Amino acid sequence: MRFKTGLFILTGLSLAAAVYSEPGHVDSKTRPMQIELQVVRVFDPLLPVLSDQDLQQVLQSSREVIEHKLGRDVTLSFVDAGKVDLDAFFHSVSYQEDRVFKMIKHWRHRPELADQDPLLHSSRFRKTAIAFLKHYKIEKLQGFFPDQPIHNYNQAFAALHQTYNKKIQWLKQRTNNRGQLVWRQKPGQSYVHWLGLMHAQKKYDIVITNSLIVFDLMSEPYPHSIAKHAKVGGSSFSSPARMALGGRSLLVNIIEEYGQIEGVSKQRSIKRSLRNQMLGGFLLAHEFGHAFYLLPDFYDHPADCLMNSAMENMDALAGYRLLLNNNQPCKQCYPWVKSKRLVLHAEQSLAGQNYLQAGRLFEAAIRGVPSRIDGSRRHYIQGLREKAIAAYLQAGHNAEALRLESEK
Repeated sequence: MRFKTGLFILTGLSLAAAVYSEPGHVDSKTRPMQIELQVVRVFDPLLPVLSDQDLQQVLQSSREVIEHKLGRDVTLSFVDAGKVDLDAFFHSVSYQEDRVFKMIKHWRHRPELADQDPLLHSSRFRKTAIAFLKHYKIEKLQGFFPDQPIHNYNQAFAALHQTYNKKIQWLKQRTNNRGQLVWRQKPGQSYVHWLGLMHAQKKYDIVITNSLIVFDLMSEPYPHSIAKHAKVGGSSFSSPARMALGGRSLLVNIIEEYGQIEGVSKQRSIKRSLRNQMLGGFLLAHEFGHAFYLLPDFYDHPADCLMNSAMENMDALAGYRLLLNNNQPCKQCYPWVKSKRLVLHAEQSLAGQNYLQAGRLFEAAIRGVPSRIDGSRRHYIQGLREKAIAAYLQAGHNAEALRLESEK
């Protein structure tokens, strides 16, 4: 979820450096991990549906971009789990009594109250939003609010607040190509509800939807989401029951390419196949970077970086072409990718019953986790530490296990 010494350690890090030395490089002794992902299409019947052929083109494009921009660490296969009606999907999972949903629902903007929602005017919201905005440089935030001067984070917050209110009122007026209002303020159109459902669900790794999903999580006010349409184009989630992506899942929204909603959906004179390639290579691959490698959104990486979310405010076709023009991995993303590669190598060592090496690699991965990741860094490191401890115990290195246990 987006909410995010000594001689022995040196030995572990030396081993890591020997295995993975350059971006895009995988040691010949390390096999790519085989990952099978369950893909479901969740559709609002008021909006156009993605066909079976469309889906296959989306998935193939995502596979190709992931391989080039993030490395050949995994071999992806996809299982088409079919189509599910949006309302039926949300009725199929009992998530509203789940601990996670109860926790985050207090940060949900209530659109029926519009700008009179007390949350939007609370000191709690202001403090949390400004702290979140400080992840990004002022000059990068200015790009999302070109009509307002942004010289400090208080001004950035004011611009964010004003923009959000305007976008929410605008979304309420959007209609489909039959003149029907698209936003009916149902659970399947709330990002907070999606977060709760995806944490509780147990079936799917990838959801592709056409639903208008309003961005209503005020504890993490992403500027690129709010400045564009205050809706969600894609996301990664915590899904503890889905282990193919390490307890994570992801969502891709097709509404901009296929929704036929004035002001939201693009009017393009291009082949349908190219639209599908953009969805896979520009959006799905980006969300995979979040879900699998735990890469956060960046506003200051190169334009051809898969995780540069400043690019989300540009046309998706232009962003997709930037990725194709340079199919090399982004060097600035390398610390996140390297840490994940160490985890993959550790998992392979476990499978081969090389427990001591697995423990060392898990520990090296912990040391390499960047300060900011997609999801909870504390929970992620806790999980890696538990795996390292178990590996050391299996290897009979109880002292190393006790040392790690004492660091919790």
